[in-house]
Order: sequence, then structure tokens, then C-alpha cells
Amino acid sequence: MTEGSRRRSIRLQNLAEARAQEIAFHEVQPTESPIRKRRRASSSFTVRPLKKQPEDVVSTHGKKKRGRLWRLPEMPLDILFEIFELLHPSDLLRLSRTSKSLRSCLLNPSATTVWKRTRGNVEGIPECPPNLTESQYAHLIFEHVCHFCGTSGITDVLWECWVRSCHKCIDKNFISQEEVDLELPMSKDHDMLRFIWDPRPRQYDRLYLKSEVIALSKKFSAAKSKADTDALIEDTVAIKNDMKKVRHQRAVELNKLRKDRMQGIRARMEAQGWAEEFDKMNWTTKREYMRHPSVKQAKPVTDRIWRNIEASMTQLFTKFRADRLRRERIDVLCKRLDILKELHREEVISHPPLTPLPDAGDLFEILEFKEIIFRPSEVEVNHASFDLPMLRFEYHAAQWMKTVHKTLRALLPDPVAPDETTERSDHLLSLATTFFRCAWCARPIPYPQIIVHKCMHQCIRFTSDDFEAQCLQHLRTEPWLRWGEKLEFDTVASRTAELLVRACGKDVKSTSYCDMEHLEEFFIYHATTTHRQPDLEPIPWSLLPVAYKAEMQEEQDSQRHDIIDRLHLMCCMRCRAERMTPQELVAHFVIKHQSILDELREDTKCFYVHPDVSDRCTPREARLKIREIMEDEVERAPESEETEEGPQEVFRDLLRRIQAH
Repeated sequence: MTEGSRRRSIRLQNLAEARAQEIAFHEVQPTESPIRKRRRASSSFTVRPLKKQPEDVVSTHGKKKRGRLWRLPEMPLDILFEIFELLHPSDLLRLSRTSKSLRSCLLNPSATTVWKRTRGNVEGIPECPPNLTESQYAHLIFEHVCHFCGTSGITDVLWECWVRSCHKCIDKNFISQEEVDLELPMSKDHDMLRFIWDPRPRQYDRLYLKSEVIALSKKFSAAKSKADTDALIEDTVAIKNDMKKVRHQRAVELNKLRKDRMQGIRARMEAQGWAEEFDKMNWTTKREYMRHPSVKQAKPVTDRIWRNIEASMTQLFTKFRADRLRRERIDVLCKRLDILKELHREEVISHPPLTPLPDAGDLFEILEFKEIIFRPSEVEVNHASFDLPMLRFEYHAAQWMKTVHKTLRALLPDPVAPDETTERSDHLLSLATTFFRCAWCARPIPYPQIIVHKCMHQCIRFTSDDFEAQCLQHLRTEPWLRWGEKLEFDTVASRTAELLVRACGKDVKSTSYCDMEHLEEFFIYHATTTHRQPDLEPIPWSLLPVAYKAEMQEEQDSQRHDIIDRLHLMCCMRCRAERMTPQELVAHFVIKHQSILDELREDTKCFYVHPDVSDRCTPREARLKIREIMEDEVERAPESEETEEGPQEVFRDLLRRIQAH
């Protein structure tokens, strides 16, 4: 408490004691109350003395009962103002509504100083704007009611117009810019008016206070000359600019107070050992810290305020520390996963293409690799840490392949015999009638294409905070066996394939998928997608005569030739980059393998087609398409070499032609 407030309190106490002595001195004993007549006549009656009461609360005939403070307005104004200056502005506002005498006293211009001093009792309140009185300003700030209908609970102030309004009253008391143009014929009159952005949800219009527009319109109508109109415009714009300056100055003051508060909280938190959390804050935690209710207030941090917010700030920074340690742990795991991906890529390149091998996500599921990755963060993990598990890569790949075969074999309709050999299982899986239905793309996929099918390593967006889920998200892959559990045997495709095999005159139980020599591929896809009717009888199939074979083959090649431009089938033999279009593959050669451009005419194994090709296209058409693009681009390359441009310019020119193609 300041020295001035302490003196006021002592003075107020002395005044209250003097007033009590004065009331006791002038107190008069009450007289007996008049005898009331009974409704029924009675020959005798008794008089009951009333309880003694002060004179200022006794009710007289024809007068209203008064309270103990009814003589308060009769006190000298200097004493009243000394008392009122100690109140809160909201209390002073309610006091002005208790009686006519107090209202006329407090709303008199001579009481402006009292309102200002009561406003000084509350920290952080800006000065009263020039277009409002002190009582109106107190009502705006401390009364959470709608200024139009009186609805309570309106916490937001429309500062541009200095009013509070509920959503229902906005339609009645605010108008749009089009309506302003109808009221004010001048094109720039709405620039003089204050406006708000519609606070209602999904509304993005400017709204103007209707009463202000009407008042300004009447002033323009009353103007008799152009000079009066210009003066009115200047005055209105000046008032608006003054209010803008006040709001801007207040915004600067509030920002400074918030900044000082943040610095004060930081100094106190650093003294308690939280300096590291401030230094390692990321964008998310910094925003959460700045928007915390205890931080964003525009008030200085005093000892009393710090005692109130210390527990919440400690809880907040405990959460920040846990999140930071978790982020640092994930960063360490991601660096180790990058080493695993690099080693896995080296192993894949060392094997022939089209060899079914476990992906990096499959290696992550193996216990030996997982133990290395999840070592404590302070333990160093480098390439040498994976030497022993990678030496056993062939063994891990073989065990993974056995598990895949076991999973697929369990999906076949034929039961697994107790003494069934691996050769028998592989034979059943490779039959032309064996098809699996992918749970992601719902396509019929044969064996062994199902092993390298892209959906089997489809990476989904994990929402779990589990470290394993975050690791798989970083690898952008998911173990094959997780999707393998969602596979199912495609009965419709198997039945259609059986009809096609029988139509070709081959044995269903012994004909493999490779024996069909791409004949079945195109028609299986066509039959199981266009004519997929599980509840109806299967469509009969028959072979066309030999005379129509060449014509049908030419028609199929033309269809596939148009499709292949949009399919991601190409793979680089040098670095095993997968799933590119023909144009992307040529651009890949130009950017990544510039030395291969001189060998394209002779090298026939610089690329290969991914085994997970669409059934609408065969590897043969894919190779023809890529060879056509490559030969066209390589023939143009020497023409650029004859110029004085360097190799980089030649490659850039080649890349531009590829992109244009």
C-alpha cells in the first residue's frame, strides 16, 4: 500500500468514528406507536410498545422506509470525494445507480476527478478516449453486458466502436459498406467512419455502427455550404485519427508491458535452473509459452504475482523439458536410422536386381538391429556398430523370406499339410490361379509380385507418440509383415484365371504364372476389374483364331504404349532408384549419372523395369518406350557438344528437352 493510500485510510477511519459519535449523540428514543383499530369491535384493547429503533429507519405514514445511509449525500462533497476515491471504478459505477442524489452527484462534471482517481486504483487501464465520459468508459470496461439489449456475459469489446454487442444485436445495430454508401452519397465518406471486422464465425465483412452513420448523414444534410461540409469532414477525420493514435499508443504500451513481463518471468525461471529450456525452445514451445495465460498479460511481475503463477510456470516448463528430451531422443534415433538406410542400400546394390530382399523397415523389426538403434543416447552409434548384424544380412534375408512364404501359404484355400515341403509351398504360390487381394489398392496381385508390391511397404501417417512409430515414420516405410496380415486370397481373380488357363488348354494344377507368357496378365486385370461379378456366374472365355492374334497384339501394344507414360515403372541399375516414369529416368541419368550418357548406345543394362508393374503394361513395352526416349535424347546430345558450351550447359539443355518432352 502506498503512503497516500495509507493516509486516506486513516482519514476515512477518523471520519467514520466521528460520524458514529454524531449519530449516537442525536439518537432519540422512539415513542409509542399509534393504536390500531381492530376490524371487529372490542370493548378493550392493549398497547404493545415497539422495539426501539433509530430515527433514520422508522417508517412514517405515507413515506418510504429509508436505509442507514440515506443522509450520505448531505455530507460535504470534499469528504464524499475523499471516500469515493478509494473505491473501484465498478463499485463507483454501481453506487451512481443507487439513488437520484448520488447519480446527480457522481455524474456531474465536477466529479470527473473522482472517476480518474478511481481508475488509477486499477493497474493497466489506459486513458479515457476523448469521445467518452469517465462513467461511460467505466461502463464499457467493467460491465460485461451488451450495450443494446443488456445481455450479460459479453466479454469481448469492439474497441473500434467502443461498444459491447452480442451477436444478435450486430444485425440490428451495424450495417455493411453497401448500406453506408446508400446513407452517405459521397464515395469516400465511409473512410471517415470507424468499422469493425464481423466477429461472428465465418463472416469476413466490414461493419459500421448504424447510429454513427445516421448521425453523420444528418450533419451532412444540415450543412449549408461546401465549406461547412469540408469542415465537418476534417473534424470527423481528426477525431478518427486521434482515436487511432490512442489505440496505437496503447498497443505499444501493452506490448512493452508484455515484453517486460516475459523478461521478468524468464529471469526468475533461470534463477531456478530453467535456463536451458529457454535456450533450446523451438517455434512451437515458444508460441505456447508466449500465449500462456500467466505470460501474455500486460502487467509487471511483482513478488505477489510471482507467488501466484510460480506453480503453473514450473508445470509448464516441466512439460517443455519432457518434450525437449523426447525430441532429442528422436533426433538421435533418426541419425542411427539414416546409417541403417545407407547400409541397407549398399547391400541391395550388391545383389542382382529383382531379388526379393527385406526393406529397411523389415530390418528395423529384427531384434539385433533394434537393440543397436535403441541404445542410450549417450552411447555413440556409427557404421561400425552395425558390422556384425550386417554380416548376417543373408541369414536375416532368408529368415524374412521364410516368414513371408509362411504368411502367404496360410492364405491359400488348400490346407497346409504337416509334412509339406518348401518346394510344395513355392509351387502352390507360383500357380497361375494364385492371386492375393491387396488391402490398400484392392488389386489382384500374383506371386512373387506381391512380395515387392508397393502397398506392402506403404507408409501411413502415425499419430502415436511411440518411439517405434516415429522411427517407421522417419524411414517412410512399414514392415512387410504388418501389411501381410491384412492380405486375403482373391477368390474371384483365382476363378477367372482358372477359366483362362483352361481356355488356353493347360493344366490348372501345374501351370505357373510364368508359363502363361504375359498372355494372362493383361486379361486377368481386365477380367477382374471390368467383369468382376462375384455373385454371378463366371463369364466364359475362349481363344481367338490365330489369324486375329497379330491384330489383337498390335491393338494391345498401342494401348499400353499410351499408358506407360504415366506409370512409375523404371528403376536405375546403377543406384537402384526406383519407380520413375521414362522421362524421370532420363532426367535422373542426366543429373545423377552424367558419365552414363556416353554408354547409352551400348549399355543395355543401365535400367530395369520394376517387378511390381501394372497388369495393363508388360516390361517389354516399358523397355521399348524408355529406349525410344533415350535414343532420341542421346542423338541430340553431340549436337550441343560441338558448341562452346561446357558439359554442365549441355546437361541442362538436355534436361530442358526432357522436361519439354
